Amino acid sequence: MLCSLAASLLAGCSADPVRVDPPPLPADLEPACRAFLDDLPPTLAEEEPAEVEPTGVLAAAYGDPAIVVTCTDAAPPEFDRFSACDQVNQVGWFVPESQVDEPEGDVEVYALSHSPIVRLEVPGEYRPNGVAAALAELAEPIRAHLTQIGPCL
Repeated sequence: MLCSLAASLLAGCSADPVRVDPPPLPADLEPACRAFLDDLPPTLAEEEPAEVEPTGVLAAAYGDPAIVVTCTDAAPPEFDRFSACDQVNQVGWFVPESQVDEPEGDVEVYALSHSPIVRLEVPGEYRPNGVAAALAELAEPIRAHLTQIGPCL
């Protein structure tokens, strides 16, 4: 019972921390990324926050297995000027085509319309509803804290 009460406050008693190794981010983009991460919703796709390690890394995690949110300054290698993006609440998201074709596999989604770029990693078991929910829930903090650099078409 005590663990259940503390879980809502501490993101779980028995869950191991989520090891995150985000890509390097230029120092000038770190403040915007930190502000964005500090303003994330209390749950994401109905999943509770999870502890992230190492402490202080620019990342957030939710659920088990973890949905992971990080920032980057580079588009994925699959993205080119002919790539299509999906607009969700005024944020342009790119999903590599190889991941679209595997509807039950893990997916990485990138908010390419803003800087720094947000990378969302979603385990396959949350697809499809968890991906859609997370994209919608991340739109507000993205628009509030990150610089719009153009449409992601």
